[in-house]
Amino acid sequence: MSIVLMQFVGVSRFVWIQQVVVSVFALGLAYAMSRRNFVAVSTKWQIYLILFLGLLLFLPPVLGSSPDPQRWLVLGGFRLYIAACVLPLLVLLLENLIHQRNTQAQIWIFFYPVIAAALAWQPDASQSLAVALIGLISIMRTDNRTVIKLTCIITLLAASILSSAQPDPLQPVSYVEGVIQLGATMHLSIAAILLLVLAIVPISLIWIGRRHQHTTFYLPALYYLVIDICAFLQLTPMPLLGFGAGPILGYALMAYAYSRQIQQR
Repeated sequence: MSIVLMQFVGVSRFVWIQQVVVSVFALGLAYAMSRRNFVAVSTKWQIYLILFLGLLLFLPPVLGSSPDPQRWLVLGGFRLYIAACVLPLLVLLLENLIHQRNTQAQIWIFFYPVIAAALAWQPDASQSLAVALIGLISIMRTDNRTVIKLTCIITLLAASILSSAQPDPLQPVSYVEGVIQLGATMHLSIAAILLLVLAIVPISLIWIGRRHQHTTFYLPALYYLVIDICAFLQLTPMPLLGFGAGPILGYALMAYAYSRQIQQR
């Protein structure tokens, strides 16, 4: 559907070929790796990965390699929308760490405000809204003292409000943010199909979570639901249907990590 939309607006062949190559590589690699024998990752290495992914969120504004908003990690001529790439996996790792039965692990709820601060610095209101909702749910489900929860929640919401309050000079692009509206200009049935396609990811995650009695799956479902709504309002790139490597890579990393969780259980 993504290729159909891009061809309809007459983008260059290189653009949609890039979309296909990234998709085949990312999803193929995720599937191949998930078929290998499972090796459990220690808590220490999960912490290292969380810190690394959090650092990546700060790199675009630190490097200042693109004009405001600074949401892209520029690698030569290639721009990677870093929040869409790392947040689905980061949410999973944090959720696993926070709900371990020890005090040190639960303190990692404060990493949610850190993520929100990075998104406010970029700024990225849509991703910040998704993180705020997920973080609020995750924090409330912990066994931390009320004062710790309130401190974390207030800081998280303040960073998210700051992100939303800043102006966004970017104009929506039809085959990036405006794919639903683009589909409607082709035919209303196309727009309806696009909405059904968008629903596949959150509905599948909810279904798998219920099947395996694993509530962690509900958080990425909420993430994609929020981002889909924001993209429908043309505030952020539409995941998977819109052009861009970041959301595709982010989905593949999330899919691989969750398949490993199912194997572990």
